[in-house]
Amino acid sequence: MPALTVHGISPVFGLCSASPFVVKLCTWLRMVEIPYHYDLLHGLPKSKTGKVPYVTLPDGRTLEDSQVILATLAAEHGIDPWAGLSAGERARGHALRRLAEDSLYWALVWDRWIDAGWPVVKEQYFRGVPAPVRPLVAAYAQRGVRTMLHGQGLGRRPRADLLDQARQDLQCLADSLGAQDWLLGVPTLVDAAVYGPLAQIHGGTYGGDLRPLLEQHDNLVAFVDRVRDRWWADGKPHRGTADPRQD
Repeated sequence: MPALTVHGISPVFGLCSASPFVVKLCTWLRMVEIPYHYDLLHGLPKSKTGKVPYVTLPDGRTLEDSQVILATLAAEHGIDPWAGLSAGERARGHALRRLAEDSLYWALVWDRWIDAGWPVVKEQYFRGVPAPVRPLVAAYAQRGVRTMLHGQGLGRRPRADLLDQARQDLQCLADSLGAQDWLLGVPTLVDAAVYGPLAQIHGGTYGGDLRPLLEQHDNLVAFVDRVRDRWWADGKPHRGTADPRQD
């Protein structure tokens, strides 16, 4: 079967992409063994939303938004993402995914783009931009992120509030995981969704404030390592290794 193509932005900090949503999608594809090619974008995304990830299917169709992509691929490949789980477990998984993607994610954005991590992130994210214009491009991008955070609401709150929210989110994830290997007892798309931002925080060497908060929870650190060792052990973060043509 021809492989689909995942379009994503450049890798950082040992991960396949700077986007937690790209990491989520690629991890899930590896979980369910759907082969894919990774297209590393060198310009702006060509999706209608202007965001990543988006995928091109073998038949030429384009899908956007990680949740739409997951739902469509699951249906077309006959995969039930919630197989064997009760209604209560499905609801819990939905809530944990929302926490990771709609709350913790924004703290990660602030930590990287606005707070202490910005100097390192600026160098990592924009290293491919020609040197003469690099400062201007980085400043323009940061201003856009700051506007987005202000519109979302988090950017209007004191830094202490943001860190407290992130601390609560991480505590909730740690309590939900407990001594289990996986958030719902068995590997599911929820683990891929939560791995996205946690792996970005855990692998971040940009001097931000979230990594020390994460490292207070040994089980979350072990979870990140467990997902990486099981589905990313090939050492090829850019490639969907279920497709032998990529080796």
